[in-house]
Amino acid sequence: MSRILLFTSQYEGVFGSTRSMIQLVKVLDENPEHECVVLTTGRGKLIGLLESENLKYHTIPLGRFSSLTGGKLRPYGWRGKIRAAFEILRFQIQVFRYIRRNRFNIVYANNPGSFFRIYLAARLNRCRTVTYIRSAVQNDAVTRLTIRKSRQIITIADGLLRELPSSLVAANSDRIRTIYTGFDFDSFDYKTRIEGLSPDKVKVGYVASLTQRKGIDFLIRLFLENPEIAERAQLVIAGGYSHGHEDYRAAMERLFAQMDEAGIDYIHLGFQGNVHAMYNSIDVLALPSLSEGLPRVVIEAMAHGCAVIANDV
Repeated sequence: MSRILLFTSQYEGVFGSTRSMIQLVKVLDENPEHECVVLTTGRGKLIGLLESENLKYHTIPLGRFSSLTGGKLRPYGWRGKIRAAFEILRFQIQVFRYIRRNRFNIVYANNPGSFFRIYLAARLNRCRTVTYIRSAVQNDAVTRLTIRKSRQIITIADGLLRELPSSLVAANSDRIRTIYTGFDFDSFDYKTRIEGLSPDKVKVGYVASLTQRKGIDFLIRLFLENPEIAERAQLVIAGGYSHGHEDYRAAMERLFAQMDEAGIDYIHLGFQGNVHAMYNSIDVLALPSLSEGLPRVVIEAMAHGCAVIANDV
């Protein structure tokens, strides 16, 4: 029997990569030869979704100083980096014991950052490692470690590794495989709608986490700087803030205040468990991302008949 530990450090929100991981767990659980447990670092929306799907999970706290941004530790200064090192070491020891106690033989990391945090524990337990890379990555130390050390690497588009040295990718090409995202369109909700939206305006929707990579600030400035758009359209935002992006959250709050002052017709719904209701309620999906892999929201919105405007990334 394969005992598989699937690890993600993203517990506060439910993102595209998280939904793909949950779908993978559900498929694996249909086979009695597999036993899966999802490991994460805190209680958040992810836990609620796992419980609603009756999936097994376990939490081991990590610590606030060891969050990563762009493949690097957050800039807390040298004392913060020392604390981060101790947090990661303590976490790896706890994970090592958990893997040993439960006899996992495969460890799945849901992104390079997750692989970095769990690599030592998996290595010492001689587990086979699999890392899922869903969005475009930068040429940073964490990603290079992942490419060199993960036993198997899954990407969802051939261009995700384009920023890495071609020699690094070529040397490890036998362990890199592209598997495109799958969708069960028959399971989509095509009826539920969001109440209270403007009936007389074009509804432009944004469905993603509020992070700099997703470009929501660009979309807001588009409304602020173009009165003809603001007059005819309502901006509908569905998504929450990601852990470790406090600086960007402050910037976003200032942009929301500017929209309030300018009288822009917008609504911020926060995290939405049923994104299909969002697609059923908008006319256009806008995704102004600075980098992407294969965004689920584009395909989901098209399946609901929405027009899509997205950056060519």
